[in-house]
Amino acid sequence: MRAKEFWKEFKKLFRQGSESLKVAQENWDCERDFTNEFINKKIPQIMSNEEKYKTEFEYFRIDIIAYTQRKEEAKAIEYNYNGKYYLEPYLWDLEIAFEHENKNRKWLDEIVKLSHIRCPLRVVVGYAPIKNRDVHLQYAANVLSKKLGDSLPDKEEFILILGKSGINGNKVNEDTYKAYIYENGEFKKL
Repeated sequence: MRAKEFWKEFKKLFRQGSESLKVAQENWDCERDFTNEFINKKIPQIMSNEEKYKTEFEYFRIDIIAYTQRKEEAKAIEYNYNGKYYLEPYLWDLEIAFEHENKNRKWLDEIVKLSHIRCPLRVVVGYAPIKNRDVHLQYAANVLSKKLGDSLPDKEEFILILGKSGINGNKVNEDTYKAYIYENGEFKKL
């Protein structure tokens, strides 16, 4: 899954009249409920990518990961051990790492956390006031640049999705979030 596809599916969750928007609005004002009832239920549906990927919570202490299972390939590798002890066949690829931070001043830590992870798509969802958002984006990009340099390896993307902070649940809609992709040492609007 690429950044644009993830963003498109994420935005669909907030479409007027959708069941997911109703859940978001009902749980928005309580961080725990929003995480449990919306993030932990809706985001894995996006990440599973029509069941191409499997998802898990808190693997590597990352909120949600998506991976492809390659266990059959591991089983096909010759393994001539004739004892009672044998290794279980494991082989999988991390595809998406997702972090969500409710507190509007703490999402930079999630960016730093995911800077240590290599996979095709890294996503951080955080919250910030609209005012001075560019300053926050530039600071976050500068910090990420210290970790990863100004560009990512081919076929890797890092996106930051920022929601409006300080609004009530009944104000949540398709315009609540904006997405930014890390390119050339900056977070640029996706």
